[in-house]
Amino acid sequence: MDHMPGHDMPHNDMPHDMCSMQMVFNWDISNLCVVFNWWRVNSIPTLIVSIILVFALSASYEMLRDYTRTFEQRILLKHQTTATNDEDPESPDSNESLLNAGNYKYIWLTPKEKLLRVFLYSIQVFLSFFLMLIFMTYNGYLIIAVVIGASTGFYIFGGDRLSAAKSLACH
Repeated sequence: MDHMPGHDMPHNDMPHDMCSMQMVFNWDISNLCVVFNWWRVNSIPTLIVSIILVFALSASYEMLRDYTRTFEQRILLKHQTTATNDEDPESPDSNESLLNAGNYKYIWLTPKEKLLRVFLYSIQVFLSFFLMLIFMTYNGYLIIAVVIGASTGFYIFGGDRLSAAKSLACH
């Protein structure tokens, strides 16, 4: 047996308080730590609670994406109205969209709009990476909870509108 200094414990005798870290797809729920050491799955009830939490996080990510799209559409509409009112009605391009493919015009956000947009973006980034870490437990139950939660959230919050931005980020 090859001994390394400080590594005298056999690999198959893990203490019960250590997290199980699988690097392959699995359905194991014994000592499964979900992102944090204190978020531990070791029984059917803790698995059910974890599945519900992961489902809710995934659905809330889609809710946040929808709120962000709506917020940006309100800003665009506000600035389109302002730009239309400021332009000469006889101008040939006064009825064109601000984001017309051939004629880009920039929209300058107010500091409040910019801060809110940055805040919403930051939460989206955090949630997407958090869901990615949950997915990387490689636990089948949690993976299914992420996918079904995201699908349900998209159906409820964004499935009735077409959007060019359907990025899945990290989940």
